[in-house]
Amino acid sequence: MMHCEARGNPLPTYSWYINGTEIDSKTDFRYSFIDGDLIITNASEITDYGKYQCQVENSYGIILSREALLQFA
Repeated sequence: MMHCEARGNPLPTYSWYINGTEIDSKTDFRYSFIDGDLIITNASEITDYGKYQCQVENSYGIILSREALLQFA
């Protein structure tokens, strides 16, 4: 699980990116979003290793988080 939290009015929407590509939880069942959190089920070193970023957006603007590197030991 990766956590992302933001406050704003109007309420912000969240998106997650891996290596610069947006994660689509509708086409990949292994990813799910709960509020701003990203949950990866059955994480795989081959497909899930990389740099993750959370993007938060409302009508006033967009904020992109720092990168978080997911590695496997």
